[in-house]
Amino acid sequence: MQETEFIGQNKEKWTEFEDVLTRKDKDPVRITHLFIETTDDLSFSRTRYSNRSVRVYLNGIAQQVYQTLYKNKSKVKGGFGKFWREELPDAMWHARKSLLLSFIIFAFGVTIGVTSSMYYPDFAKIMLGHSYIEMTEANIAEGDPMKVYKDSEPVFMFLRIAWNNIYISFLAFVTGILFGIGTVFIILRNAIMFGAFMYFFIERDLFQESFLAIMLHGTLELSMIVMSGCAGFALSRGLLFPGTYTRGQALIFSARNGVRIMIGVVVLLVYAALIESFATRYTDLPNIENGKLIIDIIRGAVIALSFLLVFGYFVWYPWYRHKKGLTKVIINEEKANLQGMNISISEIKTAGRLFTETFILFGKNFRKIISFSSIASIIATILFSIYIKGNFQFLFNYDYSDNIGYVYYSFWSWSSLYIVTNFDHLFEMIIAIGLCSSSLIFFSSVISKYVLGKENKLKIGVSQITQTIIVSTILCLSLKLSFFAILTSILVFPLLILWYFIGYFEQTDLFRSIPRLFFLLRNGWGKMLGLFILVVSMQWIVLFISNEEIISFPIQFIEMNIPSTWDIARYSAQIIQVLLAYLILCIFFPLTIFSNALLYFSLVEINEAPYLKKSLDIIGFKKRAYGLEKEK
Repeated sequence: MQETEFIGQNKEKWTEFEDVLTRKDKDPVRITHLFIETTDDLSFSRTRYSNRSVRVYLNGIAQQVYQTLYKNKSKVKGGFGKFWREELPDAMWHARKSLLLSFIIFAFGVTIGVTSSMYYPDFAKIMLGHSYIEMTEANIAEGDPMKVYKDSEPVFMFLRIAWNNIYISFLAFVTGILFGIGTVFIILRNAIMFGAFMYFFIERDLFQESFLAIMLHGTLELSMIVMSGCAGFALSRGLLFPGTYTRGQALIFSARNGVRIMIGVVVLLVYAALIESFATRYTDLPNIENGKLIIDIIRGAVIALSFLLVFGYFVWYPWYRHKKGLTKVIINEEKANLQGMNISISEIKTAGRLFTETFILFGKNFRKIISFSSIASIIATILFSIYIKGNFQFLFNYDYSDNIGYVYYSFWSWSSLYIVTNFDHLFEMIIAIGLCSSSLIFFSSVISKYVLGKENKLKIGVSQITQTIIVSTILCLSLKLSFFAILTSILVFPLLILWYFIGYFEQTDLFRSIPRLFFLLRNGWGKMLGLFILVVSMQWIVLFISNEEIISFPIQFIEMNIPSTWDIARYSAQIIQVLLAYLILCIFFPLTIFSNALLYFSLVEINEAPYLKKSLDIIGFKKRAYGLEKEK
């Protein structure tokens, strides 16, 4: 069939379709019917007239109807209720094996705490601290064993307890990224502490009083530790067992599932903190007859209701939904959504879109990031150990308050990472510059290979290596600035890395990249700073939650199993701390690299529009045929 004949046969239908789309009172049935017919025509035109304007015209109509049916569709009402009725219970069903594993580990930890306390009387002091045990013994001697819950002002106590519980729960979740090892440690530690604490009261014939007081809030609090462990194991499962998905995809799916669980955890932890702060302090009703019995009955009822809430909502209700066939396959839906999240370098993007694509790129190259970071951190630790001849002690006795970088240290809360970034010795600076330079070069090749394509892989020449070393040196030196450390980080870091990528992507020398940098940024300063703040904020949150626990985990394990008087224990702990500090820095630095590389392409399109011009050139000169554009 000739193109003119094809147009003649269908022109009236297409005209009707355009008319229906312009009406305010759109008939959804008619739109759907016409949409099916028009997409069939589009498919036919793509096969027979792939380079003709009729294909472009039909494609435009199809996009309009898609936007009418989907893009402009009002959001589903009741999203809040839907989350609690469907999304969270379904997430729990998909994570049921992780929940069982978390519960088994918690029960095992409680058993260890009780058994160890039975055979080692001072075990509770080791786990809970000498001062806390001595204070509790004093309260028992005064006849008020639960006095600790009455000493603090309720509002302040609520804020402190809520923050502490949420912090620990998020640690259990986030450290699942360490293949579940960090999650196991946090669950075990809290379970052992609980077991030791309960046996401390059992040993003194105070089981009933302690159980009613502690479990009044502890039923929810301890259950949420198990739930956050479930979320952590769900996260690690995506990393360890990706199945038919890529490891990056599986990690994203499991992380989203884990976040759903953590939303429920946070809500119940806040409720538990309210109970602990405002209700646990009441152990008697002194002015009422049988006040002690009444308060005990109330506490027992609250404990029973709390248990029924946790078991019914997080265990039974997900099972019930699955039995009725209501459970949704979340991972398949998310994979469908993720398939559209491709990275394009031909578009002008917002800071939010660039932020999202940064993590897509990070996830797709996660294995390379871990491999490179592990090798680089091991090499850096070995070189550093040789240089200081194994004398790590000066790092850990460092007086941060006198250091000119204290403002920077305080802002980041990187007490463990700061030991490898204080640069008091030249060799420390050399190692940091080497890590930064190698990271820039390695991940630049990753970006060019993934974003630009294998055929466009760029070369690293002498000019690029020189520029890499200069950029890395300035980045490291900026950490030594005092009061302006935070400000210079916000301004200098993205500026320098963007400068580097101009030289890399355009294969220009050091000096030509400088005017080019300011040319591209004439319309992009806000976008550059906004993107950098988004990325750094995410880095800070993750580091704030996980850094201390990730680094302290192996150290505490060594201290618990090897006598501190042994030199091997002290040196092993210090070496591991330095190694993990380097590792964390290497893992998170690519986020800054990726975000600025993607920003470069967006700024080029804003200022020069190379892909838009290329598209216009392809269209070329157009004529008209039957009222439609006809490609030459």
